[in-house]
Amino acid sequence: MASINLSNIRKQYGSVTIIDDVSIAIEDREFVVLVGPSGCGKSTLLRMIAGLESISAGTIAIDGEVVNDIGPQRRDLAMVFQTYALYPHMTTAQNIGFPLKLRGASQDEIGRSVAEVANTLHLDALLDRQPRALSGGQRQRVAMGRAMVREPRAFLFDEPLSNLDAKLRHHMRIELRQLHKSLGATSIYVTHDQIEAMTMADRIVVMNRGKVEQVGTPLELFDKPANVFVAGFLGSPTINLGNATLGAGDGSATLEFHAGSGPIDLANVPPSAHKEVVAGVRPQHLEVVSPEGAKLTGTVDLVEHTGCETNVILSVGSEKWTVQSRARQHLTQGENVGLVFDPTNLHLFAADTKERIRW
Repeated sequence: MASINLSNIRKQYGSVTIIDDVSIAIEDREFVVLVGPSGCGKSTLLRMIAGLESISAGTIAIDGEVVNDIGPQRRDLAMVFQTYALYPHMTTAQNIGFPLKLRGASQDEIGRSVAEVANTLHLDALLDRQPRALSGGQRQRVAMGRAMVREPRAFLFDEPLSNLDAKLRHHMRIELRQLHKSLGATSIYVTHDQIEAMTMADRIVVMNRGKVEQVGTPLELFDKPANVFVAGFLGSPTINLGNATLGAGDGSATLEFHAGSGPIDLANVPPSAHKEVVAGVRPQHLEVVSPEGAKLTGTVDLVEHTGCETNVILSVGSEKWTVQSRARQHLTQGENVGLVFDPTNLHLFAADTKERIRW
């Protein structure tokens, strides 16, 4: 397998910058997920690693070797696409074995390798079928098998599960992660789905408008987002964000939401130079209580019962907030309720820079 290092990578089309000074170090055998909204540059970055797109500046190194001027065939990387890209006239066995046929491998060698890969991916009973006779999940496994049979230095996945339904996508996430562990492969995986990123990655690279916003483990990014964008992108339902003012209490800070609240004491948070802030509380960390005496209140707009959990959507001033609870919430539309949270679960960002305030 291989380590992959990107140093100050830029990609421009004329005067338009698609990738802006991106540097990422991917370790051998690591599973790294590039995540971000559509158009943020993550697929372009993956294609640059593969050699399918040229770079405007910077270097890409695989195991210490700069590959800027090396074509995709010589980089020895296997790419799995969103659209599967299977040959429709070939059987499963022929599709999987095709890369070895191009290399001039013998029929015996191809047969052995195809059988081994098919067994790993549970495709043994499907080897004689053509793609039109396979389900979406089966086609994706054939595409992965075709990549695996090459025994590449690294695997590159470009939104491979986006065409699958929710249930199959969940199943394939598990299979992909188990496959990564069994192969010990270096893998770079692109998705816009933050659930895929959180459940699959060793480390996540959050991208936005061609830049890297933050790199870290899933829990690092969830617990300590570097800025408002990362806080809002990771987590479902999305984090509740409100403009607020930090004030000075008795040796600690107080917080008042602009949407309307009394001063909330933030024990162990010293008064900050950032007087105007964006305060964030995740839906799982909020609790609905009686409005009497509550320093933060809201009006119920909608109650969603999902079975195991209840989502309560509220109006807090002019802002929409969500509370997620495992308790059955029997609330009515228009009801006035109080909201409380443990201040240790609060996220604070400077109002001007939108960067995290650390204390």
